[in-house]
Amino acid sequence: MFQITDINQSADEIYHFYKLRFQIEFIFRDAKQFTGLSDCQARDVKKLDFHFNASFTALNIAKLDAHRQH
Repeated sequence: MFQITDINQSADEIYHFYKLRFQIEFIFRDAKQFTGLSDCQARDVKKLDFHFNASFTALNIAKLDAHRQH
């Protein structure tokens, strides 16, 4: 696996990794803003897992719906 700090990487590889990184950050941002990812007050691991999965599922469904409407 390559790392961003590897000075032997090509510019294309660095661009590719940054593009992937920002896509992941946008997913978390959208989940926090629109589907309540950070609003859960549960402490139980199973309940937290359920909340995170529900939040990301809702985000994926919303993005799919938006994509179909365009």
